[in-house]
Amino acid sequence: MDRQTLRDWVHAYNAKGPKGLINATSPGRPPKLTKARKEKLRSIIVADPDPVKDGVVRWRCVDLKRVIKKQFGVDLGEITVGRLLKELGLFLCERTDTTYRAIAPGD
Repeated sequence: MDRQTLRDWVHAYNAKGPKGLINATSPGRPPKLTKARKEKLRSIIVADPDPVKDGVVRWRCVDLKRVIKKQFGVDLGEITVGRLLKELGLFLCERTDTTYRAIAPGD
């Protein structure tokens, strides 16, 4: 153990007691989409795609990835888009090959 590390621990212990030895949690990376943008995306998804404008009849993660990039300028992976759907309380269902439709629970 390095002397400086031990010294830092002693100072932390003296200042805050045993709780001073516990590492503080890191805030982590800020989310790429704000709450307002997530709600905007939610309204886009629930409204269903327009076949003419969006080029699809049902949402897939790859389609939503494209919409997010176009609308918000944020590049997310397909898995991250799936996690985002789960966070928004949406899920993909009615599987027809690899085509899905996003619906809210209870619909």
